[in-house]
Amino acid sequence: MAQKTSWEQARDALARGDYAEARRLVLRLLRREPDNVEYLLFLSAVAQNDRERVQALKQVLRVDPENPEARRGLAFLQGAEPPEPPVHLDLRSQWEKQYLHTLEEAAPARRSWKTYGLGIAVLLGLLLLTLAGRAAWEKIRPRRYGTIGKVTLVPTTPG
Repeated sequence: MAQKTSWEQARDALARGDYAEARRLVLRLLRREPDNVEYLLFLSAVAQNDRERVQALKQVLRVDPENPEARRGLAFLQGAEPPEPPVHLDLRSQWEKQYLHTLEEAAPARRSWKTYGLGIAVLLGLLLLTLAGRAAWEKIRPRRYGTIGKVTLVPTTPG
């Protein structure tokens, strides 16, 4: 298994609910890339208090003034009305497609009964044609050897 990056480790720590570990890892990442918007937004999610959250969101807006997540988060923390409604993501259809696709890959390809029925019908048809052809051939085939009918043999002996 490949070694996980610090970013993956931070996301895993957040998923486990280990906010301290996630915060420690994202702060290490921010030392290398202080203007990374994704890291700053992540820091606002794992911050220890609201003051740190506000600082992280203000830093996001300094780097990207039009960032909708930072604008909504800052408005929420300051008790103001958000500047625009949150983006509604309807991922259900995408998840259903992905789920159905994985089911199709997992299940072996099944043939329908119609396919089997058609194959059996073709075989029976060929069998009937073979038997009918054989019967017709028996009636019309040339005979090599004649048959002797009822013949009475009279012995011819000198008398």
